[in-house]
Amino acid sequence: DARSGNGGAINLGLGCANGAGSGASASWSDDHLALLTINARQSLRCAVTRGDILAAMRMLDTFFPGLASRQPHIPFLLHCQAFIELVRSADALGALGYCQAHLATYRGRMETAYPGKLGTVVSLLAYSRPEASPLVAPLLQLAHREAVADAVNSAVLSESGARPS
Repeated sequence: DARSGNGGAINLGLGCANGAGSGASASWSDDHLALLTINARQSLRCAVTRGDILAAMRMLDTFFPGLASRQPHIPFLLHCQAFIELVRSADALGALGYCQAHLATYRGRMETAYPGKLGTVVSLLAYSRPEASPLVAPLLQLAHREAVADAVNSAVLSESGARPS
C-alpha cells in the first residue's frame, strides 16, 4: 500500500532522495490523483536540479505521457540540459555523440522560442574551462537547472489546467 502512517498522506516514494515511484491504483480519488501529480512534479524537479536528466525524461514519459510531443520545447530543454551535464562531467566525446544523436534534430526548430540557445549550449565544447567563460558559465550553474525544472513544472501545470505559481 502506498499509504504511510503520516496522517493519511500518501508516500509514493517520489522524493528527492530516491526518485523512484510506486504507481497508483485505478481507484484513487481526485485528491489522491492531485497528490500524485504534486509528488510527480516534485520528483521531476528534484531529478532536474540534481542533474539526472535521463531520469527526469523517464518520469515525464511515465507520469505525463504525451506531454513531450504536445510541448516540444520541454524535451528540447531537457536534451540541452543532458548535454550540459555531459560537459559538466568532462565527457566531451559523450557530449559530442549526444549532440549528434539528440540536439541536431532541433536545429532551426526551436530558434523562435529560444533564439541562440542551441548554439550557446553546443559552444560549451569549444571551451577547455567553460565554467570560466562569462558567456557559457551560467549554463553550468544550479540556476540553469532550476530554470529548466521551472519550465517542466509550468508545462505540467498548463497541461492540467492549473496556473504556475
